[in-house]
Amino acid sequence: FIDKVQSDPYAPPSMIRARVPMAKAGFPAEYVTGSRIQNIALVDFITRAFSDVLAGGSGTDWTAAAAGGGWSGSKGGDLKIDTPGQYVLPRTSVVATKEFLEARLTLALPARGRTIEGYRAAEIVGEGLKQAVHSALRYEALDKSALKAHIEAVVDQDSLRSQLDAKGLCAFVGNGSVLPRKSGVDDRPMTKVDEPNLVLFSSPASMEVSIDLPYAGTVRGM
Repeated sequence: FIDKVQSDPYAPPSMIRARVPMAKAGFPAEYVTGSRIQNIALVDFITRAFSDVLAGGSGTDWTAAAAGGGWSGSKGGDLKIDTPGQYVLPRTSVVATKEFLEARLTLALPARGRTIEGYRAAEIVGEGLKQAVHSALRYEALDKSALKAHIEAVVDQDSLRSQLDAKGLCAFVGNGSVLPRKSGVDDRPMTKVDEPNLVLFSSPASMEVSIDLPYAGTVRGM
């Protein structure tokens, strides 16, 4: 689907959607309609996978933007999806229902000056987008164990948050958590590669509590 075509090569990018029938996408019904939090986790994972594919994670360069070549040089061609940070939130970048799976993207139409390059645009949509859909919107193409682990972790997080009030807590930090970030502009957790002396969080015994989770079982922390 093409929802909006940019009025000019220098205007905000065009908005498009790629939809696959769920019967073809093949994702387990449990992930799609089992619960709201499972659906949120599913579309979050697919959004991350789709973003990775568009960035070249599958080895494709169909969606790479052309380098600027002055007024008459070819430019544009970016095919993008809203890339998540480390937080798992309700999203509209991907929609999963029992009928279909849909990815919502932007396409900066390729152009020379103010003239759209129609053949190159057709190549991006007909080849690049098709390959991205094949690689990210099909259950068989994704890492099934990683998807399962992602959904279970998000369900556990949701369950943990729902128990805080009853336990008189406002937050919870699990033992073994990595508190430092990679940098001031990168909110991903620091690793031993970043800092060999990285210290994992460990709660003082006097403040330690335990919480039972659906998949992780009993976890301890502060």
